[in-house]
Amino acid sequence: MKKAVKNIISSYQFRFLFLFFIVWLILQYLFIPDADDFRWGSQYGVDMLKNGFDIAGNNRFFSNLLIVFFARFLIPKAIFYALIMTGIYYLIVEFTSKSKLMYSLTAFLIFTVSPGIFIDSLVVASFFMNYGLSLLFVLFYLHFAKSCFTKPSKKLTAAALVFAFPAQLVLETASIYLVVLSFLCLALYFYKKRKVTLPLLAWCILSILGFIVLMAGSKSQATGHAYRRMALPWVDYSNNNVLRGYLPDTCMSILKELKMLGIVPVAIISILLIVMIVKLNIKKSKSAFLIACILGYNVLFPLVIVSIYFFSDTIPSYSLTAYTIAFFEVFVSIAFVALSFYIFNICIKDKRLKQGIFFLLGSMLIVILPLMFIYPTGPRNLLLVAVFIIMMINSLLEYMIDQGLIKISIKKISLTALTGFLIVACGYSAIYGVIHYKFWKRQEYIEAQAAQGSKIIYAERLPLGYFTHFPNPTDPLYANSFNVYFKLDENIIFTEVH
Repeated sequence: MKKAVKNIISSYQFRFLFLFFIVWLILQYLFIPDADDFRWGSQYGVDMLKNGFDIAGNNRFFSNLLIVFFARFLIPKAIFYALIMTGIYYLIVEFTSKSKLMYSLTAFLIFTVSPGIFIDSLVVASFFMNYGLSLLFVLFYLHFAKSCFTKPSKKLTAAALVFAFPAQLVLETASIYLVVLSFLCLALYFYKKRKVTLPLLAWCILSILGFIVLMAGSKSQATGHAYRRMALPWVDYSNNNVLRGYLPDTCMSILKELKMLGIVPVAIISILLIVMIVKLNIKKSKSAFLIACILGYNVLFPLVIVSIYFFSDTIPSYSLTAYTIAFFEVFVSIAFVALSFYIFNICIKDKRLKQGIFFLLGSMLIVILPLMFIYPTGPRNLLLVAVFIIMMINSLLEYMIDQGLIKISIKKISLTALTGFLIVACGYSAIYGVIHYKFWKRQEYIEAQAAQGSKIIYAERLPLGYFTHFPNPTDPLYANSFNVYFKLDENIIFTEVH
């Protein structure tokens, strides 16, 4: 037993996982409570729990229950969230050959995901419990589905069935994806083996039941209105009028976040596509056209980021300009995906890899399509898409190395990726270290003023606001929650000091 434990600890897999865990533990400690954390971690959260989350505005019962607990206790939260992220990291790598290169590259790609997605889904504790936990469940059930077709495991099956229902009560888009995945796996298994397997059937049934509970109507007007608005975002329920302006708004919002998935993944995929075209002896005329299209998109890509990110808020929702930009960008984005699809189809000879790439592209589509019926959307809605892109890059790079299409030393690539991961991690640590220090220093001052009986307190606004989400007591949306969270007199009024 001791020898087995020693072998595990001495393995490079354990060292990578431990390093990743420590990095995330440090970051989670540095992340400050903000936004919904003030509400969920205070008496408001307890009151919502007592009422069965009927006033929460959603039916995410499982994640809501966890948020109420972990938003109140910062150290347990840091440990638990670091474990979730390490689990996500481990499950992504498990889809590869589990080499040192894949461990290094995956860590690097996770940390170079768009800062918008990173901040919006992984920094705020309340958002993390919805988006991070749902991502862990999706990756887990992908492994479970794969095992059902290869080597069924009793332990994995038991765990899958135990969490099949609660996994649906975390996030709507992930719930839709898991229902579709469970049904497709059941149908595919029947098609291949001409019989139904009980684990897949039970998973499918439990997933559908969980989804029904998640999307079911509530006696609460808040929850009922939230899901009606989610289902039909183009309807103004106050006047019962269809607002054509919501359509371009929704398109622009989604496209802004899609573009902000990050230049790094797009650049890596483009490089891999060009290498495949050059190395696999495609006709010169065709290869020149394909490469020109890829390079053209990469020239257009930064320009589109700038135009959408900086000018979308100034374009009137009802204008022809909004419609034109939204649908032009939809066309350009679909064209690049279609081009990638075509190149994968003609260049990849490995049937299983090709099926895997097409499966990931289809998975992205399943996640993105429901966003067209949600308004507003945010970067956190695309966390799943970002991870599917990471998995696709890993699969392509492994294939190209195995086929000899990339001659660079694997050791050099691995070392570069590991170095990049540590540099980015140190950058985030420095940023959130400053925010952490300023936040708790300000809190000491606020509590000292409150202890003296002050009813008006001058509070400094935190620096590096892009990396936080409403952490200031002067933010009107969460002002009352801030007082309750820190057990301050609710009559205290905060005035902002720049």
